[in-house]
Amino acid sequence: MRHILLLVTIALASAGASAHEGHDHAAEPTAPRAAAAPRAEGATPDFEVVAVLEGERLVVHLERYATNEPVVGAQVEVD
Repeated sequence: MRHILLLVTIALASAGASAHEGHDHAAEPTAPRAAAAPRAEGATPDFEVVAVLEGERLVVHLERYATNEPVVGAQVEVD
């Protein structure tokens, strides 16, 4: 359970990352594209978590990494 909570925390904290050092993509022209919902993801050898912000609701998907099957009945804490 602690691994999952840590994984969610790391995924959400890294969601704001964008261009890497030395690159400013704001000046580059971009083609119009559909707005994607903000999301964060992370993985361990056992689990993968994806958090998607849908409006004012945070939807968290927790799956087993090896098989991609959902972890049914998991209790996920978001702080």
